[in-house]
Amino acid sequence: MNCGITGHTGALGQEFIKKNKNIRFIKFHGDLTKKKEIESWVKKNTFNIFLHFAAVVPTRFVDKNYLLTKKVNIDGSKNLINSLYRYNKEKLEWFFFSSTSHVYNFKKKKLMKRKKHYR
Repeated sequence: MNCGITGHTGALGQEFIKKNKNIRFIKFHGDLTKKKEIESWVKKNTFNIFLHFAAVVPTRFVDKNYLLTKKVNIDGSKNLINSLYRYNKEKLEWFFFSSTSHVYNFKKKKLMKRKKHYR
């Protein structure tokens, strides 16, 4: 079983890897904001499970660097999900997104619900 993981150097990612030694982790070492890096990595690997722990988290840093935080936490997550959907959707059985302690309210649009559910 292959488990793709982002944020493996963070507290949550490190702890998860330490407690799950029977899983083969394929770690992303790139920049989530760079679509081509993510696409290249996803194309080279096959994931059954994916853990998305990467995010800009420290509140003081987030408060001072809102645009960078948005670029990493929101746009980077979208880049990852789009790549996984495009190149790995047939094999991916489970995707876990831990999010962060931060919630951003910058759109007033309602979220669209998808009719088709993926495993």
